[in-house]
Amino acid sequence: MTVASRRLRGSSRHISSRDEDRLPEYCPFEPGAKLTLQLDGEPSSVEVQILWPFLPFSNGQALHVRLTAPHPCLPSNLLVKLFDRRFMCRDWHEDNDWSPASELAARTAWRRGAVDDREDVDIDSFGPEDPWLREKFPWMRMIKAFMTEREAYRRLTALQGTLIPKLFATLTWRDPQLDVFAPATHPMFSATPGLAMEFIEGTTLRDVAERKTANDWPTDAEERMSAKVLDIARALGKHGVIHGDIRAFNIMLRSPDSLDPVLIDFGHAVLRGEHETEHDWTERLREAKQINEFRRVLWFAHVHDPTPSPCSPEGDPVRGYFFLNWAADAVKSPAKRLEWFEPVPCDPEEPTYKMVVDPSDGVNAQYHFQRWRMRPGVRVRPHDEY
Repeated sequence: MTVASRRLRGSSRHISSRDEDRLPEYCPFEPGAKLTLQLDGEPSSVEVQILWPFLPFSNGQALHVRLTAPHPCLPSNLLVKLFDRRFMCRDWHEDNDWSPASELAARTAWRRGAVDDREDVDIDSFGPEDPWLREKFPWMRMIKAFMTEREAYRRLTALQGTLIPKLFATLTWRDPQLDVFAPATHPMFSATPGLAMEFIEGTTLRDVAERKTANDWPTDAEERMSAKVLDIARALGKHGVIHGDIRAFNIMLRSPDSLDPVLIDFGHAVLRGEHETEHDWTERLREAKQINEFRRVLWFAHVHDPTPSPCSPEGDPVRGYFFLNWAADAVKSPAKRLEWFEPVPCDPEEPTYKMVVDPSDGVNAQYHFQRWRMRPGVRVRPHDEY
């Protein structure tokens, strides 16, 4: 799947039979639509025209837009990410999509004072029949995602424009469709926050993975790209950020014919606390296993063979050489596999394991015979790499 194939072209009513390729009902983010955005700290607004939205929406609404008139602080072509509670992914309950009727019910409940305005509302504590919490919960999620992503970009200023997109401005947007409703004073009913960011005209790691076959192994260029991704991951930790949503489509390549990686989407990030000690943050990084998560995504995309983890040459008393054999078999490149591991001669007609009893719990287990041994001097990565 290319980046372009994730964009909506034409009417949402006809593009596809798949729900994930459709704009939510009542959503105004059709290609060609114009939005008036208020940049924070600026007296005047800017108008943009939507070229296409990135679907499906999840923790925000990413829109490729262009300015209708030049602006001194913005490029003409950019990505606007809005955090509109109405059109976020509402998958925690069936039939919970936003509608004018649900908006009216929530505003009416607020004006009558029949609301629970606690900040610790749990997703399982209410049903869709509660008109106030039905809208309050997605608003809380959107505000948290916006504040998290904004702060992550602030902390990662040194990486902007190279390893992550450049953030140009924060903004707000007011949907004129909401003017038909009577005003309500709760901040949930105020303007939608958003970010104006650099638009990356490229592909994603998922696009690369979809062009691979099960028998493909990483090229040297792909391994260099993977090394850059791991450098980004290490830099995040040093700046007090854990990405929190490491997936192939959140790793972009700057152009269709380049392997320069750019990490996107920090709405799920975990941030180091203001008073968190270096020791405590290091422990959190170890627990998050962020580097290993990046390695896993790169490995599944067939662009990276991680150096092996330490494996006991004597094997495990119960599982035998299962982990050592698996580590060797997981290396996609035959040349690297033989560089790191040496095959152990065995009869292909003989069983590869025997059944044993695990003395710790009395359960049967497979004791795997040795098929590989790690070559002397091979560099291994630590289990708690962070």
